[in-house]
Amino acid sequence: QIQHLLRHWLGSTGWWGPLLFVLIYGIGCLVLLPASIFTVLGSLVYGKIWAIPMNLMGATFGAAIAFLGSRYLFKDMAEYLVGDRLGAWNDKLSKNGVWVVMWLRLCFLPFPVVNLGAALTKITFKNYMTGTLLSMLLPLSYLTYMFGSVSELALQQQSLLGFLKQDFWIIIIGLAFYISLPRLFKRFAD
Repeated sequence: QIQHLLRHWLGSTGWWGPLLFVLIYGIGCLVLLPASIFTVLGSLVYGKIWAIPMNLMGATFGAAIAFLGSRYLFKDMAEYLVGDRLGAWNDKLSKNGVWVVMWLRLCFLPFPVVNLGAALTKITFKNYMTGTLLSMLLPLSYLTYMFGSVSELALQQQSLLGFLKQDFWIIIIGLAFYISLPRLFKRFAD
């Protein structure tokens, strides 16, 4: 029922619906709501395939505004509390910003922690966004597909046999890959 209400509401807005969804997803990230809520909603509303670009745009927008908001709202407070104690470590972070952000995202740290933490260092916005997008692409695509497949099964839009023939194995293989991403990344980074 919720799926039909959301589809109808966003569908009634025409081409504004996807933009509205991305804005809601982004603002949700900014106010520290779990991104997984919006990933599930995207999967329910747009299905397991079309939700992938919608969720990626929403999560990327949310990460961008959370980073910029944190950087400009809390930077002075962080400098006051931490002072120059980060010194050399902060310089290393700025030189390896893309890799640091990718590693933090792939270690399954909560989005708000990475957004705020990165914003309070010398990591550039460009490096932060590059690391964020690269590290979210596969996991978010996988989670969107998984949530979409399970919701189709639960809402009886797909038969159990159809689910077991295709989606179940994609989900299992994707889960194994998803869990191994931090180790694969560490090997690649070394």
